Amino acid sequence: MKIAIVTGASSGMGRKMVFRLADRYGGFQVILAAALAEKKPEVRFLVNAAGFGITGPVGSFPEEEAASMVRLNCEGLTAVTELVLPYISDNSRILQFASAAAFMPQPGFAVYAATKAYVLSYSRALGEELRRRRIFVTAVCPGPVDTEFFGKALNGKPMDPFKRLFMARTKYVVDRAFSDCLKGKPVSVPGLSMKAFYLLCRICPHSLLMKFLTWK
Repeated sequence: MKIAIVTGASSGMGRKMVFRLADRYGGFQVILAAALAEKKPEVRFLVNAAGFGITGPVGSFPEEEAASMVRLNCEGLTAVTELVLPYISDNSRILQFASAAAFMPQPGFAVYAATKAYVLSYSRALGEELRRRRIFVTAVCPGPVDTEFFGKALNGKPMDPFKRLFMARTKYVVDRAFSDCLKGKPVSVPGLSMKAFYLLCRICPHSLLMKFLTWK
């Protein structure tokens, strides 16, 4: 039995990815990881899309919420990946949803950005480890996306109009991620503006960039 496993599939990019996989692979099923031991399936796609973020200075929201971000965005993703890994067949794909926030520290979004930096680093290393088996790992690093994410992340605060200019459509991000993973790309950065940001973060000192890219 060949299957795809998608976390965070109830909304946002995870939900869109389910439909994208179903469009291309009509015979695939999406199941919970808990059923792996019983079914012993051949996993061809693993998509880790579950995650959340909260904006605001460190200490401005309950510490339990900060810890929950780390648990879900880092621990949850790692646990699911390592649970599913023994069932992933050669020439398969793993998509890990990180964020453009992973490219540099983000004052006002510090915990979330740190968790996504973990996802990016973990995914790049995992991809190298699995390369000989032709299991391709793609870290997806979009900027702001028009999902329910910012409803919780901003906690009722208005979004900076400048950042809203870079808001991407969910379908575009998912289609780009899907295309990049099929090509075996280690990182998917949807959109020219985020590609430019990625380059900027690689060539400019983060201490300088942080003066201009702070979440209020």
